[in-house]
Amino acid sequence: MTKAKKAAVGKPRKTTVAEFLDLSPTEEAMVELRVSLAEAVRAQRVARGLTQAQLAKDVGTSQAQIARLENGSPKVSLDQAMRVLLELSPKGIALKVGGRGKAQVKAA
Repeated sequence: MTKAKKAAVGKPRKTTVAEFLDLSPTEEAMVELRVSLAEAVRAQRVARGLTQAQLAKDVGTSQAQIARLENGSPKVSLDQAMRVLLELSPKGIALKVGGRGKAQVKAA
């Protein structure tokens, strides 16, 4: 083994999550969108003083499903996440999806 290889052994390589998971820009944007939706739902629920159980009852789902949504689980469809957020934000939402996997969701 060369000196360079010996020196490189054990050193963590700096990389992004997208590089580590080998995500395409589209896949990276989808992950960012899911995370942004989850954060927006949690923020709106807390701002309204609702528990997960209360929100679940209001939107016709289970508390466990709301918990999964707020944790960004892929078991929750983006469609359901959007419906819950729109229920919490009757004035609408602002959705911005940019290049390089950047996504933002804000309640109006």
